[in-house]
Amino acid sequence: MDKLKELIAPHIESYNYAISKLNEAILDLRPGEIQTDPKSPSFLFWIRNISIQKPQRQDGSIQEKKVLLYPSECRRRGISYSGTLTAEIVLQITGDLGFYRTVTCELGKMPVMVLSKLCNLYGLTEEQLVEKKEEPFEMGGYFISNGLEKVFRMIIQSRKHYIFTLKRPKFTTKGPYYTQFATFIRCSRSDESSQQVYLHYLSNGVLMIRIIIQKQEFLIPAILILKCFVETSDKEIYDRITEFFPNNSFIAERVEVLLRDFQNYHLRNKSECLQYIGSRFRPLLFSPMSYTNTKCGEEFIRRFIFVHLNNFTQRDKNINLSTNIVIDNTKTNIYAAESQMQDQNDSPDEDEAILQEGEEISININSDSNRAKFDLMITMIHKLYSLVLGEIGQDNSDSPSFQEVLLPGHLYLTFFKQKLQEWIFQQVNVMKKMAGIQTSSLKYKRRKQKKELSEEEKRRESQIRKLNPDYLGKSTFYDANFFLKCLKKNSFDIGKKFDFLIATGNADLIDNAGLPQQAGLSIIAEKINFLRYVSHFRSIHRGSFFSTMKTTKIRRLLPEYWGFICVDPDTNVLLADSKQQIKIKHLQNKVNNDNFQIATINRKSFLESASKIKNFFVHRVDRLFHITTITGHSIKITGYHPLLVLSNQNSNSNSNFIYIYGDKLKVGNFVWIRHIYQNYEKQKEEQNKEQMILSDQIYKDRLSHLQNESQIDFLLNQFCAHDLLPFTNSNQKILDMARFSAIFYTIGFLKWNKTLNLIQAKITVDDINDKQELIQELQSNPLISNLQIKKKDGFICKFQGILPYFLYSLGIPLRDETPNKIFPNWLFKCKKLIQKEFLASYLGTLNINSKNILTDFQKGNEKYLKINTPKLFPKKNNSIFQNQMRKLLQNLNLELTNHYSKSNKLEYEIKQSLSNMDILFNQIGVYYNNSETKQFCLLGEFIRYINHNFIKNSKKTKAEWEDRSIIKLAKQAFSLKKFRETFKQKDQLIAIPIEKIEILEKKRAIVMDIETSNGNHTFITNGFVSHNCPVHTPDGAPCGLLNHLSSTCEVVNYQSDLSTIPKVISRFEGFVSIYPYIVKKKIITYPIMLDGCLIGRVIGGKLVETENQTNRKKSSSRIEYDNQYILKIADQLRMLKVSKKNGIPENLEIVPIEKQTGSLFPGIYLFTRPARMMRPVINLLTKTIEKIGTFEQTYLNIALNVDDIKLGISTHMEIKPTNILSIVANLTPFSDFNQSPRNMYQCQMAKQTMGFPGFSIPYRSDNKLYRLHTLQKPIVQTKSQKYFGIDEYPLGANAIVAVISYTGYDMEDAMIINKGSYERGFGHGTVYKNTRVVLSKEQSKYKSSSYFTNHTEEEPDVPIEPNLDLDGLPTVGTVLKEGMAMMRYYNPETGKSNVLKYKNTEVAIVDGVAAFSSDQTDRLDGALLRLRYKRNPVIGDKFCLTEDHEVLTQSGWKFISDLKINEKIATLVDMKYLQYSPVLALYQYQNDSNLFSVSNDFLDLVCTWEHKLFVKNSSKSGYSLQKASEVKSLGLCWYKKNCSNQFPERKVFDLSLISNLNHNDLDENNKDKVSHIVEMNTWILFFGVYIRLLISDRLQKDETKKTIIFKMEDFQESGNGAKIISLCKQLGFSYQQTKESISVFSELLFKQLEDVSLSKLPKWCFELSENQSRLLLITILDCEEQMKETEDIERGYSDKMEADHIQRLCLHSGLSCDIIGMKMRINQKEESQEPKYEKKENEEFYHEGKVYCPEVSSGIFFVRRNGKVMWTGNSSRHGQKGVLSWLWPEMEMPFSESGLRPDIIINPHAFPSRMTIGMLIESMAGKVGSVYGEYQDATPFNFDEENRAVDYFGKKLLEAGYNYYGNEVLYSGVNGNELHADIFFGVVYYQRLKHMVGDKFQVRSTGRVNMLTRQPLKGRKVGGGIRFGEMERDSLLAHGTPFLLQDRLLNSSDIHITFICRKCGSVLSPLFVRGDSVEEKSIKCLTCDSKQYIEKVQIPYVFRFLTSELAAMNIKLTLELK
Repeated sequence: MDKLKELIAPHIESYNYAISKLNEAILDLRPGEIQTDPKSPSFLFWIRNISIQKPQRQDGSIQEKKVLLYPSECRRRGISYSGTLTAEIVLQITGDLGFYRTVTCELGKMPVMVLSKLCNLYGLTEEQLVEKKEEPFEMGGYFISNGLEKVFRMIIQSRKHYIFTLKRPKFTTKGPYYTQFATFIRCSRSDESSQQVYLHYLSNGVLMIRIIIQKQEFLIPAILILKCFVETSDKEIYDRITEFFPNNSFIAERVEVLLRDFQNYHLRNKSECLQYIGSRFRPLLFSPMSYTNTKCGEEFIRRFIFVHLNNFTQRDKNINLSTNIVIDNTKTNIYAAESQMQDQNDSPDEDEAILQEGEEISININSDSNRAKFDLMITMIHKLYSLVLGEIGQDNSDSPSFQEVLLPGHLYLTFFKQKLQEWIFQQVNVMKKMAGIQTSSLKYKRRKQKKELSEEEKRRESQIRKLNPDYLGKSTFYDANFFLKCLKKNSFDIGKKFDFLIATGNADLIDNAGLPQQAGLSIIAEKINFLRYVSHFRSIHRGSFFSTMKTTKIRRLLPEYWGFICVDPDTNVLLADSKQQIKIKHLQNKVNNDNFQIATINRKSFLESASKIKNFFVHRVDRLFHITTITGHSIKITGYHPLLVLSNQNSNSNSNFIYIYGDKLKVGNFVWIRHIYQNYEKQKEEQNKEQMILSDQIYKDRLSHLQNESQIDFLLNQFCAHDLLPFTNSNQKILDMARFSAIFYTIGFLKWNKTLNLIQAKITVDDINDKQELIQELQSNPLISNLQIKKKDGFICKFQGILPYFLYSLGIPLRDETPNKIFPNWLFKCKKLIQKEFLASYLGTLNINSKNILTDFQKGNEKYLKINTPKLFPKKNNSIFQNQMRKLLQNLNLELTNHYSKSNKLEYEIKQSLSNMDILFNQIGVYYNNSETKQFCLLGEFIRYINHNFIKNSKKTKAEWEDRSIIKLAKQAFSLKKFRETFKQKDQLIAIPIEKIEILEKKRAIVMDIETSNGNHTFITNGFVSHNCPVHTPDGAPCGLLNHLSSTCEVVNYQSDLSTIPKVISRFEGFVSIYPYIVKKKIITYPIMLDGCLIGRVIGGKLVETENQTNRKKSSSRIEYDNQYILKIADQLRMLKVSKKNGIPENLEIVPIEKQTGSLFPGIYLFTRPARMMRPVINLLTKTIEKIGTFEQTYLNIALNVDDIKLGISTHMEIKPTNILSIVANLTPFSDFNQSPRNMYQCQMAKQTMGFPGFSIPYRSDNKLYRLHTLQKPIVQTKSQKYFGIDEYPLGANAIVAVISYTGYDMEDAMIINKGSYERGFGHGTVYKNTRVVLSKEQSKYKSSSYFTNHTEEEPDVPIEPNLDLDGLPTVGTVLKEGMAMMRYYNPETGKSNVLKYKNTEVAIVDGVAAFSSDQTDRLDGALLRLRYKRNPVIGDKFCLTEDHEVLTQSGWKFISDLKINEKIATLVDMKYLQYSPVLALYQYQNDSNLFSVSNDFLDLVCTWEHKLFVKNSSKSGYSLQKASEVKSLGLCWYKKNCSNQFPERKVFDLSLISNLNHNDLDENNKDKVSHIVEMNTWILFFGVYIRLLISDRLQKDETKKTIIFKMEDFQESGNGAKIISLCKQLGFSYQQTKESISVFSELLFKQLEDVSLSKLPKWCFELSENQSRLLLITILDCEEQMKETEDIERGYSDKMEADHIQRLCLHSGLSCDIIGMKMRINQKEESQEPKYEKKENEEFYHEGKVYCPEVSSGIFFVRRNGKVMWTGNSSRHGQKGVLSWLWPEMEMPFSESGLRPDIIINPHAFPSRMTIGMLIESMAGKVGSVYGEYQDATPFNFDEENRAVDYFGKKLLEAGYNYYGNEVLYSGVNGNELHADIFFGVVYYQRLKHMVGDKFQVRSTGRVNMLTRQPLKGRKVGGGIRFGEMERDSLLAHGTPFLLQDRLLNSSDIHITFICRKCGSVLSPLFVRGDSVEEKSIKCLTCDSKQYIEKVQIPYVFRFLTSELAAMNIKLTLELK
């Protein structure tokens, strides 16, 4: 843990640094002064000797002894951990009656950082820390504010004391003539407060200083500030500025304008300049009245200009006090020091007050400070002018090189200083008010008074206005107690200001003091787990301002930008195979094409290679940069597309390159160009004609005399397979064949090998390195086989394959043949492009003795070139060869003057005209000859340069220009001396300067980019070497803004001794002293800066005079730059730093910047100040550890490991590769095997896991703590796990994981957990929440005298709370449920006791109780309860109902435990209508806890707290699903029991169909045709009477006669007899009536009613509409009269099935029915009149057993318990990424041969998409560790391709008897059969996240709405809904669900019924008329004064609200109704 403490040390050390600098910081504070007149005495006071005591408190005794206060007590009491701030205040009155006193007082409580030197825990051992109830490994670094641990966030800010160059267009808005160029420097005082100074360049030549004071900008001429520093002349300023730019007339003119403009101010010397500045800034300085303007000017320079160069220590030594004032010599008069800051050489001006002799207090300002400021200003001007000239580039403020960290201590010190200054000003105002001296605010109030002043008030006011010294001295100010009285009146408490800063993170400063932001400065140090806690101290934020920026520039990963699109679509890309170009827009379909490759350049070796295209991107931009070189190459790119640029023109290093982005390129930058031979123009006639070169027949004829027929057919198939036949001039491979054909006329030949019976090719190469390109092309050619390269008289290449045959078929002769035509005939019929390829190959492979294919000679005044070709053929063919070669050259437009035939070679003469040179060097070129290719490329670019300048400058025709200038051009062309000196060349790459950069503004212009498959990611576009990036854009709001320091990064916290550094550097060679100043005309020097101070200069070049050829009397000079001294001094200084000699500090940052075009400003920059980031590396020269900074790292060559070291180049090496990772990232096992995003996700997830938060949980009071109970150390861990001591705070458990798709519940991210593992504690966790109550806050209106108690004598009748102890607090272990008493207290003022109740719906257990005192008395008026909540893994929501509940199915009632999937049950659709829907899923869960219960006369239900009930809480609201835990807190509730029936009404009934399923297909028209069709309602009446009489035993059946007999008895009286007869007639039944009975004869009727009874109702009875169902119910029960009375109906029953059917029939009738005992109660009231059930009737019911729940689509189903019915909701599973999907029984889990069962099953599909290969390796390593009992090292970068991790762990598994790859055979836990697959089986360390379903799910139907718009609220805590926005709306529209859209956006939102006037279209004017009824006729339009046109409509209420708002702005909205 010690290593971890070192990483948190920057917080503690910076705080200790701040405490040590408190007294130094207050030296810069302005004293408080009260003075009414400049000549009158003044009262002064200032602060000194500040100290902060260690935190203490009173012990509560009578003596009020002070005892130490510890952090644990502050946490529990909810107070801040702070110490008393004491200060010595000096009081002084000037004048004859001198007064000088000192008083000591307390200024408030200052926060103390835990474990700092002021902390009471400082220096304690681990055992002592435990005694103080702290963590044994307490690391500190935080504050405690109101009981919470708060951390000051480390924020990135600009590097201090470095001059930045800026180029921002917004600078032009500062005023007229302002340009985009500026420099600025952030200057820091010793107390780390800072002040920024900007220097702006104006187009009229003026330079302006810009500073910000108290959030106001001020612009000051730079020359004015320069002359305020020292006495100087215009000549000195001119020489100092221009010496850096010798012979630069532009700068000389600018400086002259600068000095000439300053003459307008008429200021002659330093004193006048200071007086001018002081007079302007006096009000801002709050200087004493006695200060002259000159002194004010000096104060301004000291406080705001280059404040880091002020010498504070010198001020204390030069204080001389007058002997006329009697004071203690040990006291230091700070005010006197500040009030006399004037140069002794300055003469007093007219404004200076005459002080009496003996009163003067003087101090000398260190003159070196002002001289250093003068030098720094000159350097800023040099850098700004260099930026304007384009010699240097702008600094990237977003780069880590130019950033440092705002540390907590530095923020603490800055805030303290600012607030102390505010306290001084506040104290001055209080003293003035109490002394009766008028302030501005008092004057304002006096002006507001309306009444006249009394004579006494007028007299007193007159005395105050005429205040004299006696009044000031004798009245009050001589009394020191008066100051103390004023101090008590001063309400400004600096301690409270600090508490506000720490609690809120808001600084609220008047002056920004250089802080990067004033909000978001502090965060809570959450202790979710230990890693989360530690990460707060290592996180570093870019700043809250950047979070709101809509640009990604600040988020980019440097040095290379990722994921940006690059070039214009018409840009050409060089191909690798054909050496031609293709437009980038045509590459989209070439991605991942193995047969298509482009040329790429290796950035290290500059060698060209081929690569296929991996990705293709298209984007739109608004701006492009058009880059043009001096040779005419041009390209259009975006600002973020990088080009390869020459980094140092004078260097020959292989690493002489740098990538510069388009918006950073400057004119004059040398870009690397790959010379590409220009293509010929397309020939009009030949281009459109496709000519056959080789057909099947020509091929067969050519080979018939060499090969047999079978061999010819075989070759034919091979040619066709390679797309070589038929071969035309448009074939894509003709260019390759043209180049290969030429080789066999120069250095190669074809030969018939009689031994092998085949054609063989042979090529002879003298120098294989020179023909490397040819060798590579042969090796990669698929048409070649058996390639052999032997060294014999050079090198001989032999090969076979189909290529020799194909070339022979094309007409290339064999060696022994004598052809009639040397070159094949097809060559002269092809396009010029093909002839060009042939000739370039021919010229490049000529192998003659001279080795020069071209020689130049002169005839007369003209120069010629000679092409030398060898004689390879017999003499009789020489003429043929000469004619063909001549024709070929002429076809390519080369002008031949002659050709000769000599003994051993042929010569062709070519005139050196511009056109000939262009064709030869820039269009034809050479192939396969490295040395000649290099020459041709250079010459070709030179010709392009000439042509480009001709086109740009000449107005003449080309012919005229060529004739007059060709001789001069020819001389230049082949001397090439100047050209070669100017341009660097590497093979075919040439560095050429940029001539012009144009910015093209194009709206949404299309740009494209490609990504290559090799590691280069370079390609050649229009000749430019470009670079593309692998596309990866991380997501998330803090992306790129919130980062974490690497594990080895240190932040400097102390200021080193700098005294020896200037002395040491002055002894080095190349050092040039600044003073005495001498104009150095022969050398160029660059600055050596030490923390922003110019300590010398270093030689960087010299001036070399050159003679003028035309006029030798005049000579010019040029600069020869030399960087050797810069590098030499830096190297020597680094050696002293590493060896720790000569007092060079180890944290010194050395940055040598060489002179390079477009680079940074050259010089040597040294940094030692705090807040810089540094890290250790190995210095290869000394083999020791060296700390390097972010800036100097850019200029070092650091190797990753030993293999990467390059001799002579590498200077340093990383200690270990993992140093680039943060602490959390270092803990990810095998992170180098995962893709980068997954590693970043793990860093986030690791900080959100439940683990072990600490050892002091019983004494902590965090708002929320998470704890996992079953914790283990990981078997597979990185070295950082032990190095940082993370094992002390484990975060998970080792789990046996099987990768298999086993049940279907593990799809996607979900997983299955072994239920046995779960029951043994796997993943079990606890959440701790703390509740703190302070009675003084609870009873704020009374003087707090309340106390905790459960019973008082004053309230004898009030019962005690059963779950509270006598002290009014619960005991440990008490179970708290909603509504239970949590604590109780008594208030004597009111005489009543109050009970604080537990309001959460989740059950909690009291884990700890503590009482405390909120003040420093012994009265306990505060209590802290720590509550514990179970957080075991659950499957979404828990299940619902107990097993004694019944559910209504389509076949009747069933117990919930007997339901089956897909069985149809009664559900409620649209919360209103009955529908039988299938069961989608069934759930069961074991329960052993209290359940929610409601039981009364109408309801009976027992369910889990998570179960959804269908209720409403008011008579006017609608029903909704709400959790039982929420229902309990609602109070009065309505439970829905009935529904509406939407079944269609049936018209007829078919008696012949027993099943009667399809009656709706029949209508009344079929009644006559089919005799057994009857009218439905008539049949229902008959059937109802039949059932009623059957129940009452008044019915008999005669089976023989198929007759139904109705017994008469009282039929006549009741009317039933007449009704039966009427029904028989209507139904067409035959009947016979007697006195005692009615007999109905119908065989169909008898069959229909054969087995029917009330307990056996047919199916059709439950398929009727609501009216028909009610008709049947009324008929059966004979209750028509009772139905009319709308009262409850009670009936008895004899059979349970009868009651069930009646209950079901009631539901179908829109009624509800409860079965109570042996009675049925039918409730027929309307829905809004449902009975109410109060909260007190709800009870809890303990149940141990299973609970069940079905899942249906509508979410609501019909249930009953003990005969009482109601509608209720169902629960569904919530699937979240990585959460538990199912608890699978252990007996059904698969098992291995050894009987091992997995703890977790994960789906194999989880790996391919995420590519987390590291997890697979971890599984193998975990298995090895388990077998061998050893921890396995999983540190990244331990394995590579040669030493593979899978092999290492595989061998160990094999030795242990396991499968090499970790696979095992598993057996099914269900049937025991072997699973026929190798299953990956191993051990993985699993962590459990804190995210849980119960904390996150959100469901809402109706609820709270916004009072203004009446739309639903958002937020889970307030019962709000989830936003349904525009994208969701569009999705529903796309799915064609408008009714669902209406339901979401209208019905469930803000539906509103209103009235609109059809005539005027107003929605506002229709209103209720006074006195009318509430009906529609009472609505009247006030505009039309009519009721006639009123219409009732349904609209969203927010529309009405919008109409009202528009009306308020006099905008009328008219609606048109249709």
